[in-house]
Amino acid sequence: MNSWRYVIGVLGVVGISFAVYAVVRHGGVSNSTQTAGNTFLADGTSSVLLAPAQAAGERAAPERCGQTSALSTCVEYRSAKYHFSLFYPSVLGVKTYDEGGGAMTIVFENAKLVQGFQIFVVPYSQPQVTEQRFKQDEPSGVRTNVQNIQIDGAVGAAFFSKNALGDTYEVWFIHGGYLFEVTALRQDEDELNDALRTWQFI
Repeated sequence: MNSWRYVIGVLGVVGISFAVYAVVRHGGVSNSTQTAGNTFLADGTSSVLLAPAQAAGERAAPERCGQTSALSTCVEYRSAKYHFSLFYPSVLGVKTYDEGGGAMTIVFENAKLVQGFQIFVVPYSQPQVTEQRFKQDEPSGVRTNVQNIQIDGAVGAAFFSKNALGDTYEVWFIHGGYLFEVTALRQDEDELNDALRTWQFI
């Protein structure tokens, strides 16, 4: 099971300290055998299309990035290694963490605004996420309100979960031999969905 590393910033307001979000997976990636047939994907009762498939080429930035980032411009993040691009608010900084075994965590965060999200990418050969893989990467074992989703043609699931920092909103999908696990605090669900609507595989 992957261990968790928490990057925590602290803000003092009237003598009270607030933990600032950013969750980062860390450590080696397990090569444990996956059990076919066990998936956490929704059974088709609901479906959400976050990012429709798009033609490759030059990308025009959206006029606005995020629900609460009206004063922020849109910045494109491109990963040549994992072949994807998305736009995010310029108020967020970006850090990457090599997790070993071909895996990486990419953190988009603004500690002062207590805003951000992260993308954990890991090599994955299964066509769907197994229950075993879910429990490996989500130690709490919590997943509620599961919905089928598509991100630029890639099929996956969106759901609510929780970890040591609180309630989370997560979107997991598979493409090109990789599992993408995108996580934000539940309060940032709309912000994350706005970013995911700009996702494009390149």
